[in-house]
Amino acid sequence: MIRQFACVLLILPVLNSTAQQITVTEHVVFDGHAGWQHDGITYRLAVGVITAQAANGDLVLAWTTGSDKEPADDNCGVISRSSDGGKTWTEPVVLVPAQDGMQGVITNLYRTKDGKLVLYGAHLPPQDRYTTWYYCRMISDDNGQTWSPPPPEEFVLRDGHGSLGQGEIPIDLPDGRSLYVGHWYKKRPQPLIAPAAQLAHAQSLAEAEAMPAGEGRTAGAFADFFQGIQAYAAPDDHSTTFQPLGSIFDRPLGLIEPTTIRLRDGTLVVLMRADWGGFLWRSESTDDGQTWSKAYQTDIPNPSSMVDLVRLADGRIALILNPSGGVVGERARRDPLAIWISDDEMKTWSVKQDLIHGGQLAYPDSIVLDDGRLVFGYDRDRRQVRFVEVHFNGE
Repeated sequence: MIRQFACVLLILPVLNSTAQQITVTEHVVFDGHAGWQHDGITYRLAVGVITAQAANGDLVLAWTTGSDKEPADDNCGVISRSSDGGKTWTEPVVLVPAQDGMQGVITNLYRTKDGKLVLYGAHLPPQDRYTTWYYCRMISDDNGQTWSPPPPEEFVLRDGHGSLGQGEIPIDLPDGRSLYVGHWYKKRPQPLIAPAAQLAHAQSLAEAEAMPAGEGRTAGAFADFFQGIQAYAAPDDHSTTFQPLGSIFDRPLGLIEPTTIRLRDGTLVVLMRADWGGFLWRSESTDDGQTWSKAYQTDIPNPSSMVDLVRLADGRIALILNPSGGVVGERARRDPLAIWISDDEMKTWSVKQDLIHGGQLAYPDSIVLDDGRLVFGYDRDRRQVRFVEVHFNGE
């Protein structure tokens, strides 16, 4: 028998609604405040939610959990399924366990063109701070109920220092291949020693390297590694073979956590987190990821957190984000969680509305369901996984 987790239903009105009335319905999928007992460990961590829909209509969420924090050697990648539209969810199932002193995570989960679910997970040495990735792939032929048997095959990208990007769904290329936009990490010849708040203002690598040490928070892994965006091409949407294409390394302090969408004219647009940058950065490709324009700072505020782009059923582009921040050299609270909508292919944003308030509301991952509804998962206060349905004009 499948044990169902009790869910809290929250219907939240959106504040400052103008042209559209937008509301959301939330369900709690996993509550780390209560704790989940599994194999003698009380799991409370909830981060990195990924949302998918199976061919039979079931919903599947994946996330990383652990006893308390991440990165840690007890982190593992789990999934939960819902067969009633997100109202109730199964108990989590560990698919990428911690092993050999390494944490397990799930980075990608989506439905392939032939109706299967594919999952990419990875094992990471916690001490490497997300710069070393040993990947695995798992496939489900029965809508997420069972998965290809362990141990899943392992592979690496860019000598183990590349990742596929959390929640990224592959984009079809004209030649039949699949495009993924993720990360690439490279050890700096010399670490950056200035405080992060100062490094965020550097206009060149030489300027950043010349900045002296001072008081204030250091840049952490950003100080030791170049962190940039990397496009990869695969033969299909469930491969373990990836060819590196173009890279984006324009910001001295680094760019991470891309979200990518194809515009109607064929241009690929990627928005990126720029840590301590105050705003999202943007780059474009007109040759299917082979090359990218010089990245630049947008006017979209960001508190140093991941965002998500999705094309709605009516053709508009939606951005799920934390519209806080807006000061270069500072981070900010990941609150509120909002939706911005563009009806002119990301030239402007005609709708800017808050959806959810109160807490650290992080890492939204959205999809449009087969019936056209917009849904997303996110983590709240690093302790809860929540599933959200967005309602337009009272639908």
